Formats: sequence, structure tokens, C-alpha cells
Amino acid sequence: MKLESLRPGMTLLENVRSRSGVLLISRGNEVTPSLIERLRNIGSRVGIVEPIRVALRDPESEGSAA
Repeated sequence: MKLESLRPGMTLLENVRSRSGVLLISRGNEVTPSLIERLRNIGSRVGIVEPIRVALRDPESEGSAA
């Protein structure tokens, strides 16, 4: 997935790295609005390896915990 397609609630399936190989965000983290903003700022300066693999949140499973 492209950086501009990231949305809050997604979960990172792989580490996100800069084009030079620096680890930026570890896999397993949930995408938040502030994380998207940070990645866009970093991406505009040094570049980010894309595509970014994410898991989408299942809206049907939310709120169904009994």
C-alpha cells in the first residue's frame, strides 16, 4: 500500500524503513493519524520503502465482544 493510502486503524504487517534502510516503525503497530503525519514528513525528506504491508481492521468484529 502506498503511504498516501494509509488510514487510522490499519496494522503494520512489516517494519517500515527509510530508503537507506533505517527502521522507522516496527511491525505490529497500529496506524494512527500522528503516525501517518510523521511518516509523510519523513517520506518527503528521505523516502520510505513502499509498498507498506498492512492489515485492514474488520468493521464487523468491532464492538462484538461478548
